[in-house]
Amino acid sequence: MNFLYPHIKQRLTSLNKTPKESYSCYDVGFRLIKKYIFKKTIFLGGLFVFLTSFLVYFFTLAPTIVPGDGPELIAAAYNLGTAHPPGYPLLTLISKFFITVFPFGKIAWRVNLLNALFGSLAVAVVYLIIYKLTRKKVPAIAGALFLAFSSGFWFYSITAEVFALNNLFAVLLILIILIWREKVLKIKNSSSKWLYLFCFVAGLSFTNQQAIIFLAPAFLFLILATNWKVFINLKSLFFMALFLILGLIPYAYLFFASRFGSAFFYWGDPSNLKNFIAVLLRKGYGGIPYPKLEISLIGTWGRALVFYYSTLYYQFTLAGVFLGLLGFFSLWRREKIFNFLLIAFLFSGLLLLFYLGNLLHLEETIWKGISERFTLLSMVVFSIWIGLGIHCLIKIILSFLKSQSEMIKKLFVPIPILFCFLIPLFTHYSYVDQSDNYLLYDFGHDVLNAAEENALLVSQGDMMLFSTFFYLQNVEGVRTDIKIVHMALLGGEWYVNFIKERYPELKSPLISAENIKERSVYFPMINKAEELGKDYFLLPKRFLFQVFLERPSFTPHEYIEDNRQFYENSLLSKNPQLTKAKFNKKYPFTTWDSEIAYFYTVSHYNICNFLYLRSYYKEAERECEIALETNSDFSLAHLVLGHIAHKGGQYEMAINEYEKTIQLDPQNISAYESLIVIYTKYLKDEAKALEYTEGYLELKIKENSSK
Repeated sequence: MNFLYPHIKQRLTSLNKTPKESYSCYDVGFRLIKKYIFKKTIFLGGLFVFLTSFLVYFFTLAPTIVPGDGPELIAAAYNLGTAHPPGYPLLTLISKFFITVFPFGKIAWRVNLLNALFGSLAVAVVYLIIYKLTRKKVPAIAGALFLAFSSGFWFYSITAEVFALNNLFAVLLILIILIWREKVLKIKNSSSKWLYLFCFVAGLSFTNQQAIIFLAPAFLFLILATNWKVFINLKSLFFMALFLILGLIPYAYLFFASRFGSAFFYWGDPSNLKNFIAVLLRKGYGGIPYPKLEISLIGTWGRALVFYYSTLYYQFTLAGVFLGLLGFFSLWRREKIFNFLLIAFLFSGLLLLFYLGNLLHLEETIWKGISERFTLLSMVVFSIWIGLGIHCLIKIILSFLKSQSEMIKKLFVPIPILFCFLIPLFTHYSYVDQSDNYLLYDFGHDVLNAAEENALLVSQGDMMLFSTFFYLQNVEGVRTDIKIVHMALLGGEWYVNFIKERYPELKSPLISAENIKERSVYFPMINKAEELGKDYFLLPKRFLFQVFLERPSFTPHEYIEDNRQFYENSLLSKNPQLTKAKFNKKYPFTTWDSEIAYFYTVSHYNICNFLYLRSYYKEAERECEIALETNSDFSLAHLVLGHIAHKGGQYEMAINEYEKTIQLDPQNISAYESLIVIYTKYLKDEAKALEYTEGYLELKIKENSSK
């Protein structure tokens, strides 16, 4: 077949003729073949990244609910209600449609699968964006898959949340605006249809996740830099506004569903204009904070920046960060595109700073869990730089191989680089894989099953608990006899009315003698139930605190045996992921899954402390040891073990436990006091006693100065 190559080359070369030159049918045939094959290979590249990412997502997909907003979003879609502000109407409607037309598997799994589709489509669009900027398929494939297997993007593509769809909208908007710019520069007209499509998609995206607005400055810049005249063209402005409004139509669902729907729960009750606007603006539910630029906040934002850039490194690995920086600097000659991506990266990254500036006072698990998800938009932009960096790296390597054969240049350079996406894939697989994550599902069942029939369960401030119970009761029908009230929402008139309508038999206030006499009343242990005051007595029971009007009668054997049997039969106790060795590998402290292990640990500790205070030392020791099996760094359990050893005259063991307590919690005054007593009264070691006395006095001085 070699004799055909010169002829084919000649015919393809002839295609470089100007449009004014005539073509024979033979030329037109070659032209069409070239164009068809060219487009087909582009399509195959996009199909490859879509299928590759989707297959990985499918095999690592969460089988059920995971911590976050997912359980609530699934329940809202299943019942056609409304989720927390701003309501997420588009995701609700799409999820309901998918649940209906795809009747396989559990409801939560189906919605997780839908998010995998969103994530895979977003990866395919990123491939098209990088290809449009490089005209090379290898950098486009590798860059897109680098994003696919970055830890955050991957995680939110296999669990039910708003971020996978948000990422898809972000890359669609970038692709559409780049196509519009290309059309304007190529044919010298406004190409308004693409701009109208952009406005429509932008409106739709805003009905999913309002954080998308942080990309607006970049889009505005590129439109002005490409064709600023569109903003003085009344016709263009009219249709741009029209299509933007058309994209916002899904918000009407909130009003009509809450006014005419049959679902039992519509968050914020947006059935009137006042409530509708309140839901839209996220009033009372974590609206975007705008902290003042004060000296105290500079250090806070510094911590936020450190977290942000450490997240960037963790998401893409060192290789990805290097390639991204290489791509960033390689683009500087294309000034408009360079500035566009830089503005998009900085503004979508600034969203993190706005949130972190007000969230860093929260527990580490919470503020990192919230903040990590809001880095995703800027990570999407960074992945484009990674693709450009791969393109630049290939060109650099080829420049050193000019004397080599074409086969070496085309095969032995691009192909190995193509598979660089395997770096984040293998690095993140064991951590991101959710295919066996039943922690939240088991946890929710156990907490609900810990309550007696027709009980009242009062959740104080933890949205993870509310979201979990909301899903289990209203999607899977688990323990629907239990009345659940989330006290953090009682400040809203709409929620008070909802509780009155749903549970008319409950008296106000919730924690009252009337309610406690009629039914068992519980608080989850993870909440601060001790804040109820001296008028009530709390008994740690199973995973809950039960509320009593007077000190409950206590039969030690029955109490201990009841807790023992419950824990032995609980789903969490049988979950192999709960043990600390595996827990730290799969669910680091910065993820909300750790809250579940903490809950399990605290429940055993509370029973341990309850028994210790009543001098049941052997039983208390057993409960503390169970708590430490889940989390060996739980300082309070070590403290109680120290007290038990102290009372038993095992001073060396007590010292060991007290020192562990101080190592884990240097502010624990009780451990210092106990060590001083042991070294002074029993071991007669004045030097050691003085050492711990100094530490004790330092803590007391700090304690008094803070009052």
